[in-house]
Amino acid sequence: LRQRMDLSTVEMNYIADSILVNCRPDGRDNLQYRTFNLKLSVLPSTFGSAHLQFPSDGNQIYASIKAEVVKPLKNAADEGIVQFYVDSTHEGKKLSYDESNRCKDEIISTLESMLISSAGLNKKLLCLQPGAFCWKLDIDLLVFQMLSLAHIDAYANAIRAALADTLLPSIKIFFNSNTKCNDFEIGEDLLTISQLSKKEVDLPYIVTLGYVKGSFVVDMTQEEFITIKHKTVIS
Repeated sequence: LRQRMDLSTVEMNYIADSILVNCRPDGRDNLQYRTFNLKLSVLPSTFGSAHLQFPSDGNQIYASIKAEVVKPLKNAADEGIVQFYVDSTHEGKKLSYDESNRCKDEIISTLESMLISSAGLNKKLLCLQPGAFCWKLDIDLLVFQMLSLAHIDAYANAIRAALADTLLPSIKIFFNSNTKCNDFEIGEDLLTISQLSKKEVDLPYIVTLGYVKGSFVVDMTQEEFITIKHKTVIS
């Protein structure tokens, strides 16, 4: 998705030339990331949350985790459910409604494919009893800037931090003699996702690489993202 930002040919040539000499417009070299501040447990009424901010431009990202015990999906009876929600305080200011929704869909699709997998957050680890009970995690992302795939790495970092901060109550499954079926009760112990699954959960990092005439670039600004034609996302 090419997002709206008017850059002249002169501006794009300047950005490309700066990459070729390994000195980008903001002073970083090609493989240098912007510094950011990260805080955990910043939002009440959530199971986990994180706040990521870039001092260089003031961009802020909030990620929060909400959870509930639900019945698994019929076509995934032995898995939990994970849903992503993405919003921006700048929605509608530079993108049309349709463009904004397409951008959200691309961001969510990328986050799901990169973070939710057997190597990352395996949904099978969220199953409490196949076909009966599982954890449903709602991952909310709020961005204080125009949404962009250029910032997918930062979005993923905020989500990784929020999931690491997440504490879920222990769940006890028992047979309810009144209803003649299994039921559950919430315990007093709080468990991390790794403790819940009894397996260390280490979410992968997402890295977006740009390529200009033999030079790789990481942590691209919006202007660089638009200028650089060859890009790939890895985790």
